[in-house]
Order: sequence, then C-alpha cells, then structure tokens
Amino acid sequence: MLSIFARGKLRPTRGPERWAPAYADASTAWALNERILAVEGGSLFEHWVACELWTRLKYLGPTHRLSCWRTVDGAEVDLIVETPREVIPIEVKYTENPRPQNATGIERFMARYPEVARRGYVVCRAARREQLSRHVQAIPWQEL
Repeated sequence: MLSIFARGKLRPTRGPERWAPAYADASTAWALNERILAVEGGSLFEHWVACELWTRLKYLGPTHRLSCWRTVDGAEVDLIVETPREVIPIEVKYTENPRPQNATGIERFMARYPEVARRGYVVCRAARREQLSRHVQAIPWQEL
C-alpha cells in the first residue's frame, strides 16, 4: 500500500500500531536514511520501477502498455509490459540476492499465456544478471 501524502506529517497506515512517513513520490524517500528504506524500501523500489517503465512506455505510444496480474488464488506479477510483439512479466524485489522462488508468479503467468509471454524478469538490486528459471532472469535495476 502506498503511503498518503499529508503535508509532510506522519500518518497511520493499516496495521497494528504502525506509523509510516508519507511521501509525494519515491525520489523523496530514496534520498532519506537507511532506517526508512529498511521499512519502506520494497514499496518505494517497486513504485520507482513502475514509474520508470510507465514513463518509457508512454514515449513508445498507445501500443505499449503497463499493467499487473493477479489470480483469485493469489498468484501475481507486479508489472506486465505489453507490446505489439510480446508481453513481458516483471517482478520487482528489493533484494541483492534473488532466488528462484522470486520467479514463481512469472512462471505461472507464462504457463497461462505461452503464446505471448516467452521471457520474464525479476528487477532487483543484484550486482549482475542471474538465471532464476528456464525463462526468467534476475536483472540489476540499472539494466532496466
């Protein structure tokens, strides 16, 4: 869940006695200290990746879209890049050590849509590319 901007004040988020800082955008939080990133880093990182992809896809026109995917049984993919030629599922993980489990949602998506999805990515903070499964690679965010 994204925090709500509240004129720089702390606002309660849903959950037991948890307060989270509210920010207008991810760039504000990236500039802040490690303590905040320890709590909100995953959400902020996912938000930044989504904004970056959305901006790039807008330049390519209406045939390129960004969406997400979730099934009734809880399988999900954070971002789906839709192009005229293919659909690319992307998971975003705030980790330096991606694991094959991070590719589970992508693999399920690809099994359901094999005619359009042939590769997928886990965007993360890893130092270099890593093959997580037959069709899914973890890539450093700098390669986005």
